[in-house]
Amino acid sequence: MDHPPSYLDATRRQDWLELVAPYVSVRDYTNLCLVSKRFYDLFAPRLWHDPLTAARTLGLVQQYDYEWYFRFMLKHMPRVRTSTRALVTTVDLRGFALDVPRLSVEFGDVHVNQTLRLLPSTFPWLRYILLDGHGDVDAGLLATPVDPGAFRAPGFEAPLLLSVPSCQIKIASSFFASPYLQSLVYLDISDVIGSIQNPVLQRRISPRSLPRLRILKARGRGLDLDDTATYVLLESFKTQLWSLDISGNRITDELLPELVNFSFPPLSIRTGVTRFNIEGILSFESSGHNSYGKHAFIQESQWSGSFSHPQRHLADAPVYTRNAAQHTPQGATGVRSDGRVKIRCDSVDAVKCLLTEGLNTVPAEHVYDLDICRDRGGLTHLYLNKTSISSRGLGRLIRESPGQLERLECSSPLVTIPPKGPPEPALPQWLGKKPQLYGAIGIAHLFRPVWSSNLQVLRIHHSFVTQVLTLTGTTLPTMENIWLAETCLLPRAVLAYPQAFVPDMNPRLRSLTLTQIPLYSTGYLIDKLIGLLKLASIQEGAIQDSARETSATLNTSPSSRYGPSMLPGLRHIHFQFEIDPRLEKVNVGDEDMLDAEDFGMSSDDFSFFANDSGGGWGVSSSSAGATPSTCKSSSSTQHEQWQRQLGTSVNNPSSCSSRPQQQGQGQYQQRPQSARLASGHGSSGGSGSGSGSVGGGQRLTAYPYSETTDEYIPHMCTWNGVEYTLPVWIGSGILSASSSSSSSFPTNTEAVNEYMRNLCQPSLLSRVEPASPAHVLAGVPEGSFIFSDAWDAILSPLPSLEVQRHSGIGKDGLVRRPRKEEVSGMRDVIEAIKEYRKTTRRAFEEYEASLISGRERGGDESGGKKKGEIKLGAPHFYYTGRVEISIEDTISASNGGGERR
Repeated sequence: MDHPPSYLDATRRQDWLELVAPYVSVRDYTNLCLVSKRFYDLFAPRLWHDPLTAARTLGLVQQYDYEWYFRFMLKHMPRVRTSTRALVTTVDLRGFALDVPRLSVEFGDVHVNQTLRLLPSTFPWLRYILLDGHGDVDAGLLATPVDPGAFRAPGFEAPLLLSVPSCQIKIASSFFASPYLQSLVYLDISDVIGSIQNPVLQRRISPRSLPRLRILKARGRGLDLDDTATYVLLESFKTQLWSLDISGNRITDELLPELVNFSFPPLSIRTGVTRFNIEGILSFESSGHNSYGKHAFIQESQWSGSFSHPQRHLADAPVYTRNAAQHTPQGATGVRSDGRVKIRCDSVDAVKCLLTEGLNTVPAEHVYDLDICRDRGGLTHLYLNKTSISSRGLGRLIRESPGQLERLECSSPLVTIPPKGPPEPALPQWLGKKPQLYGAIGIAHLFRPVWSSNLQVLRIHHSFVTQVLTLTGTTLPTMENIWLAETCLLPRAVLAYPQAFVPDMNPRLRSLTLTQIPLYSTGYLIDKLIGLLKLASIQEGAIQDSARETSATLNTSPSSRYGPSMLPGLRHIHFQFEIDPRLEKVNVGDEDMLDAEDFGMSSDDFSFFANDSGGGWGVSSSSAGATPSTCKSSSSTQHEQWQRQLGTSVNNPSSCSSRPQQQGQGQYQQRPQSARLASGHGSSGGSGSGSGSVGGGQRLTAYPYSETTDEYIPHMCTWNGVEYTLPVWIGSGILSASSSSSSSFPTNTEAVNEYMRNLCQPSLLSRVEPASPAHVLAGVPEGSFIFSDAWDAILSPLPSLEVQRHSGIGKDGLVRRPRKEEVSGMRDVIEAIKEYRKTTRRAFEEYEASLISGRERGGDESGGKKKGEIKLGAPHFYYTGRVEISIEDTISASNGGGERR
């Protein structure tokens, strides 16, 4: 409730009629309105507030929609008294008169547009107008009513919500300056035909015309809403909006600094020293870079880096102030949420519901005091789906924002791999001229509470969890692109950025949607998605255990109001899949495709990362989690390898330990290779200018190693017009990964060796950034600065020219097209997830039945379980949250913990 009730309202007894009204059938409203004035005052607004929906509920058949609508608007409404017409608050054409003949027997060839001009004068209290699905409706007619004086009539209330997406009739610029729109809180002009660039540049879409607007949706404007127009839009509204959807527009990274400057408050709400042990703390430097922003490190405690603090699932304690007048409630602007307050929903139905409920509790003149209409001090909900924003740009947005984002969507961030030096490409040229990579790797740490303090809902590319990039824009069929992404690009991504997201990385996150998931996999992708479900189940068990242990300490019950305040954890997982690529009419497995034999090797020995005997790009393993070291040509063999490394199985969901792993909970950890030189392609490979042998390792002789033997070099940078020098880590310059060799030179991980090789290319020595937790896991010293382009070039599956000359490997390295049997052997991802869910559901039901029958009941001395309590997590690993599966943008219904395809 936004306003505390008055004393009379709080103490009066509620009318019994108000209690039963929600349960009365709509069909009885008409008769009940005739009982008495008291009954009329209660049921007439329920009957009239949304006449189109009421008519459908009362049995209106769809084929007669137009006939009924025109009779209602043109014949009946002129004869209805004004007080009754004032009860109409909603005109909702969604699902009304769709796919039916538009001719009326009684009224002839009448169009809905002719009734739009009647709305302002016919319904003086019309608050919600929804025209979704009617592309031929001219929304601009709302601003030119039949009665020009309707806007100034006594008792007239302008609409609060207008939704006209996909309108195919051009809307004039003057429409947005109409007084009829001045009270709008919600405006959806997505996919509207014609240009909205002119209204934006002319400041027609601005606070001057829309002073109450809080939610703006402008999806799918394409070339119309580019960086320039969006800049003007952001500059105009500044922090007035709290929800902005600019998906499907030509937005690039260049806009993001301005978005931060205009649409967020300057003060940060991020974690202070009070949460250091649990989450770590940010340390900001005075330096920065134009492509990165202000430099910052995460200072980790002994628990924060592994997300293992015993109190990580406890909600924040209330914030107290000396002056009660200065107290700000949880969930308010400028305050870090305690993690239990649910965020506001900005969908059209939710906004309509909140406004309707609010108007039932406050007078109409106080509607703008409702929480949904209040100034939130900047954006809390941001949608950047299907734009040209890169993964690097998304990371900068999160770092430079004050941490107040509650909902963030960025479904397809671009990934750019710097070439290892001109004229060398980053990807094989036979893939086509413009191959595109999408993913969200290397930024998982930015979604921890130390950075994203209020984040509860996230929609992002699936590589955020799986580390598998999406490859598009090639000359190959989609199935081959999927195979290449999972066999050739994946090991490079894991090598460079070994840290992926796991639920305990941010226990405050409630909902996670993973996008662009391919329907088929060689096996690794399946195991990562199943691993997410398993870790979510383990998190449930950990929250349950923590609540029980804390309650025992406080001598209370976990369900008591005096019990511990626990975070809900991840309660919703949504897998959004791409359309079935096998529907494409392509010839997969042509005889002229490149095979392993084309590189002088047998298909059984093919490995994108050569094994120990063959040398080349290998990836080492560790006790916490192994990194794939080979990409076998057989899909089934590779699936078994990924499965062993992840430690889980579809058919054996309990094969992993039920306890969260310490160092990053299943993250891939790098350790030195024990048997050979981790070079690049081939054990004899050289650097850009050659290398020499040093006591069992190879010493790089090109710049910068030709100038120094130190592991750090000074690098001149410019930030905000000021030049400064930073010590940048370049490694020892000695290519070695032998842990058993002498201590005359340091031990390196393979990622570090690749980084040092790339540093020999002058074009990669430009951008400098702090080492992230992913870099540290890959072998970079904590607290160091690195050359980011040289590190990102590790993602390239191609060898440099020098490596080609020294190793004899071709310009395409070991990258090849798959054979027909490899593509046909890929597994159905949805079926694998469904099978896992069935298996764990069955294990859960068996465990529940055993508790009911008393076979596994026990006190604290026999496992610490309360009598009859259903333990979450181990041993069944069934995730009790909501799981959804959809294809493309179609969201399928879910049934409890189950899901449908």
